[in-house]
Amino acid sequence: LRRSTRTDVVNSLLIGFPTGLRLESGNSENAFLTDATLKLNNNIVAGMTKNIDSTSTNYNAVKTLFESKNEYKTLADLKVSSLSNDKPEPLPTAGSPLLTGSSFAGMPAFFEAVAYRGAFGSENWTKCWCEFDPQNADYSSTPLQYFQDPGDPGTIVTGGNSVAFTAPVGANLTYSWDFGVSGISTDVSTDVNPTYVYQTKGTYTVTLTITNARGCVLVKTKQVDVTVSTNEIKEVSQFDLYPNPVSEQLVIEINSTDNFDAQYRIVQANGSILKVINNPITQGSNNTIVPVSELTSGYYILQLISDKGMITKKFVVKH
Repeated sequence: LRRSTRTDVVNSLLIGFPTGLRLESGNSENAFLTDATLKLNNNIVAGMTKNIDSTSTNYNAVKTLFESKNEYKTLADLKVSSLSNDKPEPLPTAGSPLLTGSSFAGMPAFFEAVAYRGAFGSENWTKCWCEFDPQNADYSSTPLQYFQDPGDPGTIVTGGNSVAFTAPVGANLTYSWDFGVSGISTDVSTDVNPTYVYQTKGTYTVTLTITNARGCVLVKTKQVDVTVSTNEIKEVSQFDLYPNPVSEQLVIEINSTDNFDAQYRIVQANGSILKVINNPITQGSNNTIVPVSELTSGYYILQLISDKGMITKKFVVKH
């Protein structure tokens, strides 16, 4: 700081420079030491080669006062998520000294008073617009496209109330699906191409949140019409599951008045399909054994699906 500056530095993190503080003006030194018109307080100095550097005769006085108003820390002390040069995540984590210690006493009212020191609290506001890797950035378009739109999600009704979703393809993308069922919070998935089984027919608004490697977020919505309800299959006169609760093998017993192609599906309570078994049904008695020992204890749904309709039964796995 030089040339009689009165640039206050408070509640800040000083990091990454060879020297933390250097006062190069007698007037600046007096402003800091004597009349307090230069405020340097509640700061954290970390990762410097020298915390203070000066050839002034007031060096010791400046050093003593500065150290009484500020803190020295190592980079490890900061407990920041990531300080990588190409993709930093500068948020302080639990136990970080940056989360507390700020003071806005005597400062103009237009400053927003926050508890943390430095530029970041719980939000990384640099995501998706701040360029940390300019050597490898794509400058071929104007303005810069930090997130090329990969397209819209696709849907395929695969039988009954089951809908298969396909995510638009792109490099280094993560996906978060919300299947639009009101009143519950379990209708979600982070799979790239999930399948969800709706329990009732209707129109649902599905939301797909796509995040790329630099933290840019793109939200896509799509309406899905589920028009096939869980109609009973009239050819099936008996549909039983035993034992129930089950731990190892589930026996499916069906009596039918006709032959038809069918499929069994084991579905979690949140609609995720765990197992699919293609199993033609013949006229008369049909017994199928399905291993379930790998399933965790809880409630499940078994679906019998064909072009004639769908029948569901609940069962319990108990280990």
